[in-house]
Amino acid sequence: MTPQTFRREHLSFALTETLEDLRGGDPRLFTDDYTFPRDEGLRLRGAGAFGLRYPSVRDHKKRLCAGVFVPRIVAEPKHCDAADFTWDGKRIILP
Repeated sequence: MTPQTFRREHLSFALTETLEDLRGGDPRLFTDDYTFPRDEGLRLRGAGAFGLRYPSVRDHKKRLCAGVFVPRIVAEPKHCDAADFTWDGKRIILP
């Protein structure tokens, strides 16, 4: 396989509505099994939520992520930084 490079963009933005807050640290958010997060997202979306906020799996003490169900609530996007990752078919090669 020919190595492929992907760019990951990091953005910050404002929201015009409130998101459901999953920052309570439920341990089911920090596993390789995505059943709970998927089902919780489906439940919240079905209940009319605009989206949810949750701790980053990679750095849950410092970083916050958002899942937005209604794109129109995203405002003032700002580019923070970017990182390139190369995949060789077996592993990620960092620069």
